[in-house]
Amino acid sequence: MSRKKKQTKTLEELLEEALVPEEEQPYELPENWVWVRLGSVGQYHNGRAFKSKEWSEKGRPIIRIQDLTGSYNNPNFFEGVVESRHEVHPGDLLVSWSATLGVYMWNGPEAVLNQHIFKVDSYIDRKYHYYALKNTINNMRTRGTGMVHVTKKVFESTPFPLPPLSEQKRIVDRVESLLGKIDEAKELIQKARDSFEQRRAAILDRAFRGELTRTWREQHPDVESADHLLERIREEKASMETQKGGRRKKAVDLSPINPPYELPQGWKWVRLGDIMSFQNGISKRNGTAGDLTVVLRLADIREFEFVEDSFRKIMLTDAEQRKYKVSCGDLLYIRVNGSKDLVGKACLYDFDYDVAFCDHLIRGETNRNIDLEFMWFISNSPVFREQLSDKIVSSAGQNTISQSSLGSTIIPLPPIGEQKEVVKTLKSLFSLQKDVEEVLLRESELDSLTQSILTQAFRGELGTHDPTEESALELLKRTLAEQNGLAYESPATEELRVAEQGELYLT
Repeated sequence: MSRKKKQTKTLEELLEEALVPEEEQPYELPENWVWVRLGSVGQYHNGRAFKSKEWSEKGRPIIRIQDLTGSYNNPNFFEGVVESRHEVHPGDLLVSWSATLGVYMWNGPEAVLNQHIFKVDSYIDRKYHYYALKNTINNMRTRGTGMVHVTKKVFESTPFPLPPLSEQKRIVDRVESLLGKIDEAKELIQKARDSFEQRRAAILDRAFRGELTRTWREQHPDVESADHLLERIREEKASMETQKGGRRKKAVDLSPINPPYELPQGWKWVRLGDIMSFQNGISKRNGTAGDLTVVLRLADIREFEFVEDSFRKIMLTDAEQRKYKVSCGDLLYIRVNGSKDLVGKACLYDFDYDVAFCDHLIRGETNRNIDLEFMWFISNSPVFREQLSDKIVSSAGQNTISQSSLGSTIIPLPPIGEQKEVVKTLKSLFSLQKDVEEVLLRESELDSLTQSILTQAFRGELGTHDPTEESALELLKRTLAEQNGLAYESPATEELRVAEQGELYLT
């Protein structure tokens, strides 16, 4: 028995499938635009499922989602032959549809396409297709409906705003002009940020060489030296251990300190462990006994300050609250993080009520002879960070610093009076840069402006609309007819043909 031949749909049937009913249209469009299904303006080819045994160290790179998002920069390669629909060329439009929903213009070399990514053959202006898709996906996220995995059927049925072809090109020109200005602003902000960080590092470097407090030392020649201060700290620590009923800890023979640079008279290179004791935070995440207590987490830290609006409480017993207590002015170090740059960074807790802290943090305690704000500044300074970077241990994507590694880090220690003068000077200098820093932190406003531009563009509100142009409905009809092998003559073409026939008849 012969198989039935698939019946070709009429243009009217194809048009009904392509157009979005009024009740499903997200918003009102200009009169000569139309809402269509994404599937009607392009063909979407899913990538090939490459097996690990097909990977190679040479050939064409295999484009995976992480290669598009920038979360990975070590691609696999393929030397064989693939179907043309799985070949990717510079400028091709790609859409990731699993794990991450996003749209990209490929700007890499000739490549092949992995599964979970669509290669788009556009029936309309490709750049318009790209920007309009970007706006559609952003709107999904804003409304809380941004899918991280979408089937091809659902994707192709998504509403899409279609203007006349000539307006598509005007929209692209306008959007790229405006977004180009935003990119220039971001580049200037990044340069300012780099300059700001370099200035900050240079100021900290000078501060901990004693260069910013030279005049103060000349005016205070009789202050207690750091040598005497360190000896007093050791005696007080030993006395406290005795008072607690414990045995004095036996002194550990450590290798001599190799000074990175020469310090002013009265300063001394010391190990952090000489002046501080350390404790990891509590590991439990929930409790059933005791009182609700704020437990500081990494999520509570922004720009190396604790932010109260994200504090979380769990039940802790009295003993736990005492053991893991953090009070105003206490210093905490980031013990573990996915970013090496953040591990070992110090944060001062400056709220006027006691809290506890989790095991992703290390509390550093010292006595009254050490200024904790001085310790905060020096713990985030180049001299401290350069040493710490070699002591960080990485495993399973996490980077960790131990108490012993913190304790073995050396720092320059001035007398207590000069510590306070260093803090005063640094605060004064950095307050002058605070306004600059606040401007840099407003970079996110440019991202909002980008979305605002896209939103206006695809409502016809960027001054690109011309109501006298042929309706996009005619463009859609021509596209559907061409892609399905159907004959179609637009009203304008028909009028021209009739006019030409009339002229021929008159001659």
